Amino acid sequence: MIQQLRERNFILSQYGAKLYGFVHRAFLEYFCALYFLHDFKNTHKLSLEQLTTNVFGRYCYNQSWHEVLRLVCGMIEPEFAGSIISFLSVDPKKVELTVNDKGFIPPLHLGLAIKCLAEVKKMHLLAEPAKILLNNICLAFDEDMLSRPTHFLFIKQNILPFAKLIGPSWPNKDFFATILDERLGNLYSYNYAYIYDNLFGSFIGYIGKGSEEVHQAVLKYALDEEPTIRVSAPFALAIGWRDDPDTYPLLCILADKDPNPTVSYAAIYALAEHYSDHPKTYELLLRNVRNSIHDFGRVAAITGLAAHFHSREGVFEVIKERCQLESGKYPRTVAIKSLGEWFTYFDGTYDLLLDAARHDDSPNPDDKEYKDPRYVRDAALEAIFQYYPNHEKTIQLLRDRSVNDQTPWLRIRAAEMLKTVFTNKMA
Repeated sequence: MIQQLRERNFILSQYGAKLYGFVHRAFLEYFCALYFLHDFKNTHKLSLEQLTTNVFGRYCYNQSWHEVLRLVCGMIEPEFAGSIISFLSVDPKKVELTVNDKGFIPPLHLGLAIKCLAEVKKMHLLAEPAKILLNNICLAFDEDMLSRPTHFLFIKQNILPFAKLIGPSWPNKDFFATILDERLGNLYSYNYAYIYDNLFGSFIGYIGKGSEEVHQAVLKYALDEEPTIRVSAPFALAIGWRDDPDTYPLLCILADKDPNPTVSYAAIYALAEHYSDHPKTYELLLRNVRNSIHDFGRVAAITGLAAHFHSREGVFEVIKERCQLESGKYPRTVAIKSLGEWFTYFDGTYDLLLDAARHDDSPNPDDKEYKDPRYVRDAALEAIFQYYPNHEKTIQLLRDRSVNDQTPWLRIRAAEMLKTVFTNKMA
């Protein structure tokens, strides 16, 4: 049997003397799921309660098991899957948010629950479990908006893709309008809602698309007096109701006239990302690149022009102009990043990056260091290191910055880049 699985079916591979393993992890996960399914449906060694608590409850906090458990949910009857999803939606072990070496433990149970919902073939039968799950995911968003977010990357990678996959097929999605309306009455202050402008807005748009009830709730958000509420509306409208005749004009108003910088930023960003083909979007971005009263607004416009209109005549000159004339260090940093990423091979790009790396006044000596470049000289060095490691002037620049830059941590970073460039050249 082992010989056949290895030589004819190509499922097993020999790793050593009498040591075999699956050629791909997918085989392991599939057969593991079949094992649980056999014990549940055929031999009845596992009751629904045992499958729920002893299998899903035990392994839901271990992501290496998630694929197996998703497969199981797709193989059993919808009512059983619904029971499991309801169980997962309310944190089975009531895991407290504790700190480990990687930070706060994310809501893994919700990540598994939405993955399981996506596997169910007759999803429309799961109205109540889907309602419970939707409510608890929104609570997870809300909790992360109240203080400095700790689950942003987890939600981006494990919640949002499956919300997009399920989309408007989400059962009982009109209930989302109730959730959104209830948030308006909360006494909480969503101080960090601006960080979730795209993620939470996209989540609303993916699921609420096609629901007039949710649409009306989002329109209330767009007109709310609180910017921490308004900021979720642009991406929700752009994704969920892109073709509605009132959406584009409303987003333009938020982009050009909203007094709050984070709302203006979200609206400009949403327009650039979802309406780059609209005849008026280019002019709106061009206008805000130079004239937006908010640094955030100019940042979104610079990013949008570079990402979606880099091949258009004149855009390179606009980004160059922002690198040289922009007064705000954040928009200037984004312009430098955009120049390196989107205009790498344009004449003049390297020299401009070189000048910024040597002479720009951002960062100051006492500015805080971040993992990703958030200052001009920092961004310029990173762009040169990433896109021009073999340029004849790069080693000389890195050597100079590792000794002479006024910011201590940037000297260290330049030295590390120099070491990497040398190592790669010797390889």
